Amino acid sequence: MTANRVRIASIADHLGLVDTIAAWHWAEWGHVDQGGSLASWTEGLRGRTNRERIPTTYVALDGDDVLGSVTLVAHDMETRRDLSPWLAGLCVSPAQRGRGVGSALVRHAVRRAATMGVGRLYLYTGPGRGFYERLGWRPIADEWYEGQPVVVMAVQTSAGSP
Repeated sequence: MTANRVRIASIADHLGLVDTIAAWHWAEWGHVDQGGSLASWTEGLRGRTNRERIPTTYVALDGDDVLGSVTLVAHDMETRRDLSPWLAGLCVSPAQRGRGVGSALVRHAVRRAATMGVGRLYLYTGPGRGFYERLGWRPIADEWYEGQPVVVMAVQTSAGSP
C-alpha cells in the first residue's frame, strides 16, 4: 500500500466501519476515560457522522480495507472551550503507520474544514508534535491535560488565509 492508493471518504458513506474505528479509538485512548466504555465511545462516534458539517469523521480506505480515521469536532479539551473547532482522533492501523496515511487524513480534514468556512483548526497531542509540525501546525500552548503534558497546536486553513 502506498499513500497514493489511499481513498479518503466520509464515514457517513461507510457507517459499517463505526464499530471498528470506535474499537481502535477505545484501545488507543479509552484508558483516560474512567467513566467511559467501548459502547459509549461507539455511540459518540455515531454522532460524528455528518457529511458537510462538524462533527464529522473521515476514513482512509484501500479498497474495502479501513486504514485509519480522523474527526473534526467542536471541542476536544474541556479546559480549552475557548478554542474551536478541533481535529481529533487521528488513528491509523498499526500495520499502516509510517506510510503516509495519517498525513493524508490530516490534510484532507484541513481541506474539508476550509470548505466549511473554518479558518483555523486546533488539536492537542503529546508525542505527535513533530508529525503535526511537519504538516504546518504550530504550537500555541503547553498544558497538562488528562494526566500528561500536551501541546495545543493550530493551523490556518485556506479559508483563514488573507
